[in-house]
Amino acid sequence: MSHSPEDANSSSQEPYVAAIAAVSNMLEEGRSFSGRERHCCFLNTHAQRFADVSAATGLDLMDDGRAVAVVDWDHDGDLDLWISNRTAPAVRLLDNDMRTGHHFVAVRLIGRTCNRDAIGARAELTMTDNAEHRLVRTVRAGEGFLSQSGRWLHFGLGRSTAVDRLVVHWPGGESEEFSLPAADRRYEIVQGSRTAVTWTSPRPSEVRLTASPPQISQSTDAARVVLLNRPSVPDLEYSWFDGERVRVADAHSGPLLITLWATWCPTCLIELRRFASRSEELKSRGLKVLALNVDDLDAKHEANNQRIRAIPDASLISGVATEETLIGFEQVRRFMLNRFRPLPTPTSFLLDHDHRVAFMYMGPVTVDQLLNDLQLLKATPNKLRAAAV
Repeated sequence: MSHSPEDANSSSQEPYVAAIAAVSNMLEEGRSFSGRERHCCFLNTHAQRFADVSAATGLDLMDDGRAVAVVDWDHDGDLDLWISNRTAPAVRLLDNDMRTGHHFVAVRLIGRTCNRDAIGARAELTMTDNAEHRLVRTVRAGEGFLSQSGRWLHFGLGRSTAVDRLVVHWPGGESEEFSLPAADRRYEIVQGSRTAVTWTSPRPSEVRLTASPPQISQSTDAARVVLLNRPSVPDLEYSWFDGERVRVADAHSGPLLITLWATWCPTCLIELRRFASRSEELKSRGLKVLALNVDDLDAKHEANNQRIRAIPDASLISGVATEETLIGFEQVRRFMLNRFRPLPTPTSFLLDHDHRVAFMYMGPVTVDQLLNDLQLLKATPNKLRAAAV
């Protein structure tokens, strides 16, 4: 990466702009930004040195990492890590399950005369057995690159439990001193209250998480993407096999599955036949399938017309994709996933009642999956859950 140009009118902008464009193209093509460089984790040895404990902790993952957030996710007194990546898996939760016998204190600050989140406040914890040694934490609105850790201020106490006092310096200059009765607890502190109140999690203290091996996901020929922010379909057209143009928006007023298929793609033909075999189920749910052929867009399509008409399907509308149609759907995928690759065949887009893209399927999609996803078109909680899978 070139250095940022110092002069806005300087010719030195050219290599910088070219480097930014090259990096952007790498990311949009799904390539690794770091060349599969492993994650690093360093341990503070308290001797003005750090030790590389990447392998010992299991954090030396070969992910294209971008951000890390620190939070006691399972409320067991130690800190866990959320890591986001450019490449798969997009998100990892690394549960800290080390049994050290160490202790902790966690504090959440609530502002009254300052901002309610107490951003900018600094908390200093003093131990009874070592009054000269203070543990200092600061409430921040961001933690590193593109990440936000939990707002709880976590103090690791080691094997000590002798907590003396906590001094909070609030934004604006006011300071307050609080006594903390015991270690291994969480305290909520409100500005001006002079009292630290013990806080108990509203959920069970023990959260059972299912472990999964920290390995790179295997590549697959099929992918299903649930869109939380559904983009509207551009005002696109397709052609009947005789050349007449039709607007995609006029194909069907209800849910619509647009599938892109080709005659040279056996998977496409199998998928269309599966749609046909259960067309009455799809029709009863109000779903229409718009099958757009993506063979040579300038060729005569009478043979393709005969081929698809040989598949009897009451829920099927058939036509030919135009070049503008393909560009439009490529832009939708690029906008939502920040990926720029040719669309595979088959590729399908499930549109909701307002003709917004709700699901994208790269590769074949089963009828059972379609029927399940139709139930999610209006179910917000289930939609959120499905998007996290």
